Amino acid sequence: MIEILSSAGLFILLWTILGNALFKPYIKLLEEREARTMGDEKRAAEAFRESEKVAQEINEELRQAALHGIKIRDSHVAEAKDEANQVVDHASSVAARELEAAREEIAKLVAEAREQINQDAQQVAGAMLDRLLTGSGSQVVH
Repeated sequence: MIEILSSAGLFILLWTILGNALFKPYIKLLEEREARTMGDEKRAAEAFRESEKVAQEINEELRQAALHGIKIRDSHVAEAKDEANQVVDHASSVAARELEAAREEIAKLVAEAREQINQDAQQVAGAMLDRLLTGSGSQVVH
């Protein structure tokens, strides 16, 4: 029985020495390693979430910048259309004035031509009447 007690005592003593000298430092090392690994994983997950958040913010800023660019482009297009309409309106009014002036000139020339025709017709009629009255109308000139 003494052997059993001495073996049990030696076992407990050896267990205590080995536990404090080897097992506890080894278990502590494993726990630290696990904590460090878990900590790294948590930090990596947090960094990933943060990078996704930053990416979303950047995408939102890009979307806002694109919208702003579209608004600026639309504004420039509207200004260009307004300017083009003004140019066309001005050209149309100039063309309308020129057309009206040309019509007035044509009407004036037509009136002058009619007056000239009337005068020429009266002269021809007067000449014909003179020839008839003076008797020279029966002669034919070759």
